[in-house]
Amino acid sequence: MAREVIEKEIDDEVYKFHQMGAIKSHNLLRKIASILGPVLGSLGSIDDNNILDADVDLKIAIETLFDRASESELEKIIVTLLSQTHHSGTGHLKDQAKIDTHFKGRLAHMYKVVYAAFEAEYSDFFGEGGILENITQKIQGLSLKG
Repeated sequence: MAREVIEKEIDDEVYKFHQMGAIKSHNLLRKIASILGPVLGSLGSIDDNNILDADVDLKIAIETLFDRASESELEKIIVTLLSQTHHSGTGHLKDQAKIDTHFKGRLAHMYKVVYAAFEAEYSDFFGEGGILENITQKIQGLSLKG
């Protein structure tokens, strides 16, 4: 049974997130895990019985992710996630050219939409109390300090 489309308002703009096919979703999650796995394992206190409840410093995790992942790996992850996204005014963000145009000069907004796309794609996998919820709480707790 196909999952329903998830609609979300981000910075006063409406986005609809569609699900990827199972194999495409699996391959992307595997790619993300291969980059983040070692980062998460080295940053916080991880109970061997429950890695999903790891206490991770998100700022360091993101910095390390950007250091560890190649430009092409990050680009592929972003484009793949956003390729399943529709914007109420722009339409289907189907390729890099459309993504570049839509988010030009709005990089922080793009990151919010990428995160929402990730959340929509994998929320059932991580579930309540999992790493996605922990990361969401950490992001909400961050303050932008210069």
